[in-house]
Amino acid sequence: MKLRDRAVPPFPYAGALLALGASLLACSPGAGSLPDEEQQGGTGGSAVLPPSAGGAPALPGSGGAGPQGAGGEAVAGAPAAPPTAQPFAGYDPSVRFEWPESEQVGTCKAGRYVGTFDGFYASGLTFIGVPIPVAGNIDIVLDESVDGEFFTISNGKVSGLADFAFPFEAKIEGTLNCSTGELEGGFLRSGVYLVGPIVGNFEGPLEGHYDKLAHAFTTSKWTVGEPTWVVPRGLYGGEGHWESTWTP
Repeated sequence: MKLRDRAVPPFPYAGALLALGASLLACSPGAGSLPDEEQQGGTGGSAVLPPSAGGAPALPGSGGAGPQGAGGEAVAGAPAAPPTAQPFAGYDPSVRFEWPESEQVGTCKAGRYVGTFDGFYASGLTFIGVPIPVAGNIDIVLDESVDGEFFTISNGKVSGLADFAFPFEAKIEGTLNCSTGELEGGFLRSGVYLVGPIVGNFEGPLEGHYDKLAHAFTTSKWTVGEPTWVVPRGLYGGEGHWESTWTP
């Protein structure tokens, strides 16, 4: 008989080896279910997390061997992990807030206001019309009305020197509107200046801007000219700025 035609008998010890392997697996410490106390975490009944590879207990959802299993799948009855807080959840980045600018607060104050007066003036007495510097002081008193909305100027006066040599002075008229902070009807009236023994005249509007917080007239302007019966209007005169602050 040829070799290929002969039947090869089965391995005589195969069945015995398989039976021995099954017995060893059944007796190993990690096989089968955990004891009741290990499953329930002792007498308290809470589940005990087995240690991770680094020695620390495996956290839920970490993928380790614990209540969620080796693949990170949730096990029925295991506590769920708390949701992660989202501080900007529901925030719409397209929303814009526009804060209105607040109006100036404060009040107008009655009493005396003292300040400065300066600018340039071209006199008709020179017959040349060259502007010369003028500088002086301004002194006014505000009298409050019954309703407190208007303050009338009384005893108002401006005085100083033109070109550091020629004296001048004028009366001040007007009413402060406290609601708007503007001087209404402001005017320099009966203005005179001296060039030696000769007297010159001037007059013109006076603007006034009142700061309710500082109790002061700031960045205010004056513009004057010589009367038309002396010279043509606009040919001679001057302009400049003034300011004054409440004085106790």
